Amino acid sequence: MSKETPRYGVFAVCEAPAEQVGGTHYKDMEIDVYEFAERNKLTPMQFNVVRYTCRFSKKNGKEDLLKAMHTLNRMIQFYYPDEHNG
Repeated sequence: MSKETPRYGVFAVCEAPAEQVGGTHYKDMEIDVYEFAERNKLTPMQFNVVRYTCRFSKKNGKEDLLKAMHTLNRMIQFYYPDEHNG
C-alpha cells in the first residue's frame, strides 16, 4: 500500500480500484464502475446492467450480455408489474 492518502479518504487493506481480485476487467476501464454507480446512486439492478455490459468483452462475453438482458427484464417486471410484456 502506498503512503499517500487513498482516493476516497479512507485507509483500507487494499486500495481499490488500484487492486482487483480476479482479473483486470474492471481495473482497465477509464472510469471505475463502482465509483460510477455510487456517484450516480444506481440501484443494485441498474448497477448490474452497467457492470455486465462494461465487462462483457473482457470477461464472460455473451453470458454477461445475457445477464444484462435478464436484469433488464427483471427491472421491467419490477417497475411495470401491471403491463403485459410479451
